[in-house]
Amino acid sequence: MKFFISILLLISSASVLAIPTGMPVIRTKGNTSPSTYTGGGTTNNAGQSPSNSTSGGASGNINPSLVPDFGVAQNTNANARQQGSCDGFNAASNAVVNIPCSCPPSRDSFLAALDKNVAAGSVQGETIEFNNDASDQSAATNKQRATAMLVTLQNLNGAGVGCPAASAPNFAVMQQTGVLSSKVFVQ
Repeated sequence: MKFFISILLLISSASVLAIPTGMPVIRTKGNTSPSTYTGGGTTNNAGQSPSNSTSGGASGNINPSLVPDFGVAQNTNANARQQGSCDGFNAASNAVVNIPCSCPPSRDSFLAALDKNVAAGSVQGETIEFNNDASDQSAATNKQRATAMLVTLQNLNGAGVGCPAASAPNFAVMQQTGVLSSKVFVQ
């Protein structure tokens, strides 16, 4: 019971967000320049319906070139390691791990969810920002983008109901290093 309470406290603390891969989410407090796309409010189920953005397309206001490939393909090695699981990649431990076979989501549905969450300004009370200025490739800005992507990924279908960071190791690496890369970890 103490372990469960500790986990709840850890998850609800203002400075740490638990990630199943063992890599901590680094929260960054960037400035909100005119190129930073942010909103207000909270969204709970961004992945359940497409964005109603009037800017068109699945990506709406999010610049897709600033979102790396996941690094893992959906349904990779289904049932090879464990029945009902597929291969993901934990970048922190440099190891193949089990993930749900439905992860990662399609790129279009992920971009729509990210757009919706960024427009709302938060996911499950977690404030997120995404700077759309492609010329800003600073480590701090890329870490902030990666945090928005990971929080969206992990809450695609509601609070904690999404895909683990191991289904998008490029996001986790970007959050740690601040460098945008689209490496293939599992084929």
